[in-house]
Amino acid sequence: MNIPDSKIREYTRRIMLARMKLLCGNGFYGLLLMHVKMGLGTEHETAWTEDGSKIMFNPGFIENLSDNELEYALMHEILHIALKHLERSGHSNGSGLNYERMKGLESSYESSNTSDTNNEDLYGLAADI
Repeated sequence: MNIPDSKIREYTRRIMLARMKLLCGNGFYGLLLMHVKMGLGTEHETAWTEDGSKIMFNPGFIENLSDNELEYALMHEILHIALKHLERSGHSNGSGLNYERMKGLESSYESSNTSDTNNEDLYGLAADI
């Protein structure tokens, strides 16, 4: 990953500002976020969690997010960690959960929001991730 130092500083600043904004405005998420490491990587195209203790961002993904979208991504990813999704889904080897894939599943669920969908089906989807 060959990113200029100025861009790394910009991305770091944006992530830290979003975290602080959440700490001030939504203490639950902000406090959780204060206890995890964050980093940049290119293993996925969006954002993901690693080892249930770290949130990673693809630099290109951060570049295309508004500040509000970045806050949403942080809240989304911290819940994977808090709810131990990596451990529960069998991905505790560090392969991570991908933000883009999860958003696709959420969109699929919202568009098919039928009354015959049961929790077992939803848990089955989550376990495949």
